[in-house]
Parts: sequence; structure tokens; C-alpha cells
Amino acid sequence: MKHNPRYTLKHLSIRVPWHDNAWNGSICNNPKANSACLVLKNCALNRNDEQEQSLAGTLLRDLTEDQYPVCIGERATFMAPFAIHKTLSHPYIESSPTTHGHLKPT
Repeated sequence: MKHNPRYTLKHLSIRVPWHDNAWNGSICNNPKANSACLVLKNCALNRNDEQEQSLAGTLLRDLTEDQYPVCIGERATFMAPFAIHKTLSHPYIESSPTTHGHLKPT
């Protein structure tokens, strides 16, 4: 490939939690054994091992939002062959209601 000076070389890096089933849009086959995702603060603080273990291997499209694993917020579904929909609220709504209280969940 010949270098084109009009386009600078770019590098893309994405942080994703480890998944034991090829990031196929499911909960890990053995969530309790996946300690790699605990490196991510949100996963370490909020992972529900018992719930995830009871739903092991289940495709996220077959779950309700309250059953989603916490890693969904860490881009764990980036290779899922289907769309994932999750309602999010801005993190400043409660801490800064004057400036962000008007923001609605999307």
C-alpha cells in the first residue's frame, strides 16, 4: 500500500471487557470465572455474579433491561449480530439538577 500524505495514519483503540463466548451478544458462559472484566471499575463495583451466573449464555436480546449485565455499558456487545437497546440517564442529573436536571432518559 502506498502512503498518501493527504491522509495521516490513524490508530483506533477500544477498551472492552473480556468475554468467554466471542462477544456474541450473550452473557458469558461462566460469568463468575471471568475475573478479567473486574479490571473495569464499573464492572468491579456493580457486577451481579448470582444473576449473571443464572443467565449464563443467554442472548441479551432475550433479556429485559433490568437483566442486562453491567458490562453492556462497557461496550461488551460490540460484535453482537443484533442491536441492543438500553435506556440511559445522564450521570449529572442528580448531582447537578440546576444544569442537567432537564435531561430525560434516552
